[in-house]
Amino acid sequence: MTIAQTLLATTLAILLGNAAAAAPETEEEAPAKRGGILTYMIPADAPPSFDGHREGTFATLQAMAPFYSVLIRINPENPSSTTDFVCDLCTAMPQPTDDGSTYTFKIREGVKWHDGLPLTAADVAASWEHIIHPPGPVEALGSIAALIRRAVALDNGDAEARSWLSVVLLVWGDIRGALAESERALALSPNLAIGHGAKGCVLVWSGQPKEGLAALRKYVRLDPRDPSIGTFWSQFLAAHYFLREYEAAAEAAEQAVRFNPDFPLNRFWLPVALSQLGRSTEANEALQSAVAVGSRVFEVFVRQRMPFMRPEDYDHILDGLRKAGWSG
Repeated sequence: MTIAQTLLATTLAILLGNAAAAAPETEEEAPAKRGGILTYMIPADAPPSFDGHREGTFATLQAMAPFYSVLIRINPENPSSTTDFVCDLCTAMPQPTDDGSTYTFKIREGVKWHDGLPLTAADVAASWEHIIHPPGPVEALGSIAALIRRAVALDNGDAEARSWLSVVLLVWGDIRGALAESERALALSPNLAIGHGAKGCVLVWSGQPKEGLAALRKYVRLDPRDPSIGTFWSQFLAAHYFLREYEAAAEAAEQAVRFNPDFPLNRFWLPVALSQLGRSTEANEALQSAVAVGSRVFEVFVRQRMPFMRPEDYDHILDGLRKAGWSG
């Protein structure tokens, strides 16, 4: 595992903000074994994200649940129940007060984070705060960027880290810096798939969708099984849309939705492409479905122009949404 991969995995834990994994209480703990790679298969498509607070998909839960503990859980002796709860991190199930509006939990002693720090009530409260008020994508990227920059500092020749840094800089709106990092990555490793994918994203959003589409296609050819491909697929849709290849955008979006119906960005492009083709009824139905699945995507990508969006691209997107029946 490269430094970049290790730090990106750590980033997931930061973004999750979840409770620490609690080891079962035993009289004598076996010494921990560090290092190595555990590979196992999950029979599911790529999840919308690895945010355990937000997602409830099989792919997310199966991948992330073994690494975290929760305050309470469904009784493992009665897994089909939706009301039989038992403690995980708490010491006992509390009785409600204030006419059922207040529950006071006591946290088990001896629970530690991976770095040895003890779990506190403030940590649990922070997890609830994350659930109620999740950070926006741009804000969350601050932690990611710091880790990726550290990876680059530790290994200046880590082309994968530079590729991901390119993506972060793009989201922040630093188009020139993003393109420079993707080109540095490819100079280090010309056949690095993620390097071509990162460069393709930058080109799509910098007014060069044709060149971006070519780079994205090379990315897929080089590594068709890359786990990040679900995330990058929406960039194909954006490229076709900006090229005004609406038929291709709609067809690719429909395929993407069938392949991964829970990934909201794929649904985002279907109504705008259909509306530009004059298929208003289908566009409106697709719009309603997209909002139902990914309302937060619309809040982030529609109601305000993201830093990486050129004004003309943003207007182009809004034009398609309004033709689809969006009244925002």
